Amino acid sequence: MHLARKPVAVLALLATACAGSAHHAALGVPATRVDGIYICPSGAAVAGYAHSFYPSNYPTPPPRSVRLGRCFTSTRQATAAGYALAKPPPGGVDVSGVYLVPPAPSLAGLCQRSARKAGLAVPCPTLIPGTPNSVLCTGEFPCAAVGSFVLEGSFAGPPGYVGVTPGNGHLWIIAYDQRSGVFPRDTLAHGRTIGHTTVRGLPGRYIAFPPGSALNSGHVVLMWVERGVTYAVSLHGHTTLNEHLDRIIAQHLRLTPP
Repeated sequence: MHLARKPVAVLALLATACAGSAHHAALGVPATRVDGIYICPSGAAVAGYAHSFYPSNYPTPPPRSVRLGRCFTSTRQATAAGYALAKPPPGGVDVSGVYLVPPAPSLAGLCQRSARKAGLAVPCPTLIPGTPNSVLCTGEFPCAAVGSFVLEGSFAGPPGYVGVTPGNGHLWIIAYDQRSGVFPRDTLAHGRTIGHTTVRGLPGRYIAFPPGSALNSGHVVLMWVERGVTYAVSLHGHTTLNEHLDRIIAQHLRLTPP
């Protein structure tokens, strides 16, 4: 009698599994193929390839010529459809949806040239938010002058990231000594200390800047002094996540000597 019931139970389980698979397959929308590349429609920017999905701010997604399975409105929907979040790129880390990756090799040469011009050890990042090319010399200020150094970065975060605009971040990496002129020394003179930490084995402090504070307007800055040089990592948005990112970026700086 029990033997007769087993096939029925097996069939019921198979039917349930098939129904579940059909439900998962219904999630998301198919990509559009145009001129040999795959494009996700507006509002469904999370791309699913094979068994993995890539958020819209993933630094190095597969080439657009690679067949794209489904497009999703959110990472939650992609997970519900049975896809797993892709691992960070080699050498990179995922910090609450913000990707930190090694910069392009050309940045090391830029830092070396800047160190000679500035006459001080400049903070060259080895982990940056966004893509390998998202940090560069700013167009508004020179990368290096006697006694000072400034790098700028813009990057995409997850949809809920608090930055210069929702989902978009802005970064400064700053160094100066007493030979520096008004910029960038005075840019760190008007903030409010909101916390203390240790950076590279040295005491550091978090400083919040209100809107209208010139270079660091609306930023939270981690600042410390090392061998007579003031260093700072600055991100737009007064959040705990940005404080955490400030510290990670600072801990992974490589000081390039002049």
